[in-house]
Amino acid sequence: MNFSNDIIASLLENPFASRSEEEKRLILNEGRTTPKLTHIHVCKKGTRAFKSTWYDKFLWLCGSLQKNRLFCWPCTLIGRKRNVWCNEGYNDWKNLSIALDRHSSSKDHIQNEVTFKTLSKESLTVLEQINEQAKRSRKAFNEIVAKNRQIFKVLIDLTCLLAKQELSFRGHDESKDSYNQGNFKEFFFVMMNNNEELKNHWEKMRGFTGLSKTIQNDIIECIAMEIKETICNIIRDSPFFSIQVDETTDKSELTQCSVICRCVDSLGKIKEHFLGFYDVGENRSATGICQKLVEILEPFDFKNKLVAQTYDGASVMSSELNGLQAKIRSLAPQALFTHCLAHRLNLVLQHSCRNVSAINIFFANLQGIPSFFHKSAKRTAVLDRIVNKRIPTHSEVRWNSNSKIVNSIFKERKGLIEVFEELMKTESTNSKTIRQAEAYKNKLCEFDFVFYLLIFNDIFLKTEILYNVLQKKTIDIQMCISNISICERALHDMRNDANFLSYMKKAEIETGKGPRTLRNKINNESSVSCHYKMNYYSVLDNITTQINTRFSNMSALKFLALADSCQFAKFQKIFPSDSLKSLMDTYGNYFNDNVLRNELNIVYAEENRKLFHDKDVESILKNIVENDLCITLQQTFRLFSLIGTIPATTASVERSFSCLNRIKSCSRNTIGQERLSFLSLLSIEKELLTELSSDSSWHEKIIKRYALRKDRKIDLLYK
Repeated sequence: MNFSNDIIASLLENPFASRSEEEKRLILNEGRTTPKLTHIHVCKKGTRAFKSTWYDKFLWLCGSLQKNRLFCWPCTLIGRKRNVWCNEGYNDWKNLSIALDRHSSSKDHIQNEVTFKTLSKESLTVLEQINEQAKRSRKAFNEIVAKNRQIFKVLIDLTCLLAKQELSFRGHDESKDSYNQGNFKEFFFVMMNNNEELKNHWEKMRGFTGLSKTIQNDIIECIAMEIKETICNIIRDSPFFSIQVDETTDKSELTQCSVICRCVDSLGKIKEHFLGFYDVGENRSATGICQKLVEILEPFDFKNKLVAQTYDGASVMSSELNGLQAKIRSLAPQALFTHCLAHRLNLVLQHSCRNVSAINIFFANLQGIPSFFHKSAKRTAVLDRIVNKRIPTHSEVRWNSNSKIVNSIFKERKGLIEVFEELMKTESTNSKTIRQAEAYKNKLCEFDFVFYLLIFNDIFLKTEILYNVLQKKTIDIQMCISNISICERALHDMRNDANFLSYMKKAEIETGKGPRTLRNKINNESSVSCHYKMNYYSVLDNITTQINTRFSNMSALKFLALADSCQFAKFQKIFPSDSLKSLMDTYGNYFNDNVLRNELNIVYAEENRKLFHDKDVESILKNIVENDLCITLQQTFRLFSLIGTIPATTASVERSFSCLNRIKSCSRNTIGQERLSFLSLLSIEKELLTELSSDSSWHEKIIKRYALRKDRKIDLLYK
């Protein structure tokens, strides 16, 4: 290798310490370079040019023709600290004499020159000594890096802690004089106080404290990207995936679109992962949301692997003509649309009670009771003292909230009567409260109210079980449909005279009075009974009819019967050919029907009852994996993975909105979109975050990702 052109320029690009032994030997043999520099310095008294005689006066002086500057040969070779003589070069000829004398007398230069000149007198060669010096320099550097990493690990762990707990990072006043500098700083100071060595090192660091909002954002992003990369790998490795999408408005009136991906991993576990919040306020149309989704899903080969999409019933999302689902299906034809089953159940309960006026009146009075207490601290105090339990409030968008109100009032009816009586007797109670308390007290003692309270308490006990099933993350759509059928049969079984008379008798015992007389009608016992019976049957008929209507349009999901393990014994005799045909019509490009039929016959067989019969989809997948049958029953594993991938509800999206409201609260409403999405990811995916952070290489991955993003003021990578 020839360095004769400009050895100094070469050393600046590739330092001496990092070169091979052969290159070092060549550099030392070449020695310092003393070229005639052409730079002309212009000053008030005229011009000044460099004189080559300076090389003879200062034997450590060398030059670079390419840079047209002067350098110090020993400092350039083995110097550890940055200065103009070994990094940038010197070309101020006017002050050259002063600069040369100052550098000659500097402590660092003297040490470097002593080391360089005394090398030949020691047992080691010059090259070996320089290598030893480089090793010592590298060791000292790596020791600093190790301490820097210890501090950075604290910053990573602190970021994970605050994100998982959904706590704010920054404070209103983060100045040194503030008594509350924000959670991030305050927790960091506590952790530093428990490690004196790290604290001393941190206090000596220059240009880096690790506590600025920019560094916080960078660490949050690095952790979030590590999680997101893991999620992307899981989705890419899965044979199929589905999406759940919904939108909401946050505290700063921005439209946030939440995207959840569902898939089955290689171990047969059903997974749901949050991909982020996306601001779609500029274009909330189906076209705008579709463009954003395509951008998000493009890396996952969604045109071939997206098998289902689940939204709520809004026309922008679910319209068959111009809705989002139609636009997605034009790109991924196999992406079956399923309307969220939890939304359907909510609509069933909401619409089934609208057609009966007596029921409308009952729920209007029922919902007024929690509102009565919610508006007054004094009323609530009496409620807490006597009942020692709050009444749940009503939600317009979640009709099942009535279930909790009914159950609470059913259990605490007598206590509530006592509360209303005390409010009526208290001298400080105003006239409005007295009137309302008397009205509600009379309602709780009224036959009609108690009669319907008893009925709906039993109805909601059955629908609440179904609602809770639909809210589970890993529930598969086949199990959901089975539970819907169970709920419908249970409600149908309530429809008989014996149950009706039982409710009538219980209401009469509870209130101590019979049903009220009817105006403009013959008030005999049979006509009064018929009135209540008609309402009783109307409610049950409306609910069962609504269930049958709203859950009937699922013909495209007829293939789910193939995974109904309760029917496996029946399928031994009569194979569900219609269901298999339904599967091939919708997802035929994923399966070989003949091979699948043969494998399913094995699954349905009596000798395999212990492995497959009377189990949910995830349990069957788990048994296939644990018994090493993934290849033997390849088509079956693919089928059950497909069924496990199809979402039944958008419950996970609704849960992400709850997280959104906690992170972007009224006091934190200026949080940026990117930071919001990343913090939400860390919170929602806390299970995955905990799993990843338990790995010994976790901190190394985050530190490396952080250090390589851009130039940092802190050294974090070992030499």
